[in-house]
Amino acid sequence: MTTLYAFGDLALVLIASIGIEVLVASLFDIGDRGLAAVALVTLVTNPVLNLVVGQLIYGNYSNDYPRRSIALVIVAEVAVVLIEWGLLVWALRKTAGGPRKLLGLSVTMNAASFVGVPFIYVTVVMFLTNLWSLVARA
Repeated sequence: MTTLYAFGDLALVLIASIGIEVLVASLFDIGDRGLAAVALVTLVTNPVLNLVVGQLIYGNYSNDYPRRSIALVIVAEVAVVLIEWGLLVWALRKTAGGPRKLLGLSVTMNAASFVGVPFIYVTVVMFLTNLWSLVARA
């Protein structure tokens, strides 16, 4: 994962994740400080999640590849939900509604990101690929 293309992929995923998670957080009425905290927490956890999961999945060439990959992603996502929740509780203390509300936020924004980012990624990559093929023909 040291190619420029891989870093471009990570950047696109990070930008999409921050956008989705901040949008979801805005629905939870946590204020500007809360939205900034969500963006910063995502900025920290998302690249780590993607690099760790990528290394664990692509570094594993056993016959159990699909089953093990799904399990790793689920475990990693649950870990991120809990880590982000802890960071948000620490950063916002009681200014954003308390730990229970922030746990709901963490679960909701990560679920939305988990579903939305692949859609955005595929859409953008397909658009850029088609655009490149049009430019290459000209």
